[in-house]
Amino acid sequence: MATVDEPNDIDALLVLPPDWDANQFLRPFEYRFFWRSEVRKDYEMDLFPVVHGTLEEGRWLEFFAQVRIEWCNRFGWPTDLKKGVVRILL
Repeated sequence: MATVDEPNDIDALLVLPPDWDANQFLRPFEYRFFWRSEVRKDYEMDLFPVVHGTLEEGRWLEFFAQVRIEWCNRFGWPTDLKKGVVRILL
């Protein structure tokens, strides 16, 4: 069983600019970041592309801030506990 110090996965959002054109041509190395199975295979993580400022971005941020219920139950934490989300802006 994983411990709190040993997460069982890594999830990341690829936040795209608000004016992102979903129909634009992407080079193969760029396209790979939109293909979840390739990202998982190469980087052992889940990457979710979203456009900045959209409802989808907000939903994913809210989802990733949730503490898994099994950890709340195991340690007696409140079930509405939220965890921090790291944001890296380039």
